[in-house]
Amino acid sequence: MLNTAIINLVLLQQNARAIKNALPPYVKFIAVVKADAYGHGLVEVSSAIYPYVDAYAVALPEEGVTLRSSGIDKDILVLTPPVMGDYDLSVRYDLILPIHTEKEVLTLNNVAKREGKIVKAQIAVNTGMNRFGVDVKDIDGLIKVLKNSSSIAVDGVYSHLYMPQNPLSRIKQSRVFLTAVNKVKDAFPFAYAHLSASGGFLKGEFYDAVRIGLLLYGYLPFKTRFPRVNVTPIMEVKTHVLEERKISKGDALMYGAFKAETDLTALILRYGYADGLNRKEVLGQLNNRCMDVTAIKKDKNTQILSVLGENFYILYKNADEIAKKYDTISYEVLCSVAKRAKKIYLR
Repeated sequence: MLNTAIINLVLLQQNARAIKNALPPYVKFIAVVKADAYGHGLVEVSSAIYPYVDAYAVALPEEGVTLRSSGIDKDILVLTPPVMGDYDLSVRYDLILPIHTEKEVLTLNNVAKREGKIVKAQIAVNTGMNRFGVDVKDIDGLIKVLKNSSSIAVDGVYSHLYMPQNPLSRIKQSRVFLTAVNKVKDAFPFAYAHLSASGGFLKGEFYDAVRIGLLLYGYLPFKTRFPRVNVTPIMEVKTHVLEERKISKGDALMYGAFKAETDLTALILRYGYADGLNRKEVLGQLNNRCMDVTAIKKDKNTQILSVLGENFYILYKNADEIAKKYDTISYEVLCSVAKRAKKIYLR
C-alpha cells in the first residue's frame, strides 16, 4: 500500500475565496498551478478553484495541455520562455506564451499564421531579477516587431518580484515595471499588467492581476504580523510504521557509522528519500534516511504524529517547520513530500 496524501479541496476553495475577496473587483486572479499544483494534483486543484479564478499559470506547455484535456477553458499562461516544440503545442491548445525576444515573436507569429489562428502572448519584462525578460531599454524594438505580427494579440505584460518583503527592492522593481507597462499599454491598450505572486499580493502590489500559488495551498511566503488573508494548509501526508525497535547505547542504525548515544526506541517508517524528502539527517530523525525507510526516536513529540500506532504523519500542516529543518522553503517541501503517495481528495 502506498503512502497517503490527503488533500482537502474544501479548504482549498476557502483559501481561493479568501484571496478573491481580498482583491479589488477589477484585479484578475491568476492561479499558479505549475509543478502539479505544488504537488497537490494539477487537474483536481484546478477544477476545484475554477469558479474563483480568472486564469491559470503553468511552467510548461505540457501542463497547459493537461488542463485543456481536463476541460479547463479559461486562459492559461505559460510562465517560462518557449523552446522549440513549445510553439506548436501552445498554438494548438490556445495557451498564452511569454515573449521577450524578436526571435520568439517571429517564430510564434509564423506558427500561428500557418495554423490560421490569432494567438495571445504576454511580454515578459526583466525588472532586476535577471532570470529572463526583455530589458526596458530594448522594449521599444520588441513592441515594433509585435505591431507588425498580424497573428499575435498582446494580452499582457508581466514581471516578478525577487524580494517582495523588502520595500526598497520592491519599489525599485515597480518603477522599472511601470516604465515598461506604460510603453506596452500605449501600443496595446487592452494588455493587462501583473507583477505580484503571493508575496507581492500580501504587500498590496496588485496592478491589473496577481499570480497566486503558495497562498492557495495554505502557506505564507514570509512571516507577516497582519496577513492580508487567512489561509489553511490543505495537504497532509502519512506513512506506515513498520515496527518499533529497541536500540541500545552504541548500537548502529541505518547506513554508516551512526551509533546510538543512549538506549532508545526507534520507529521505523516506510518513508525514504525516494518518497520526496531529503536524505540528510535532521532534527528528530535518527541518522540519514534510506531510500525507502526512515528511523525516528519514539517520544512524546513523535507520538503526537502517530495514528493508531500504525500510521505516522510526515506532513501535518507543518511544511514551514520541515523546510526549516532542511534549510529550504515550504515550496520545495510541498512539491516533493507526496512524490510517491496515493492522493485522496476530500470534497
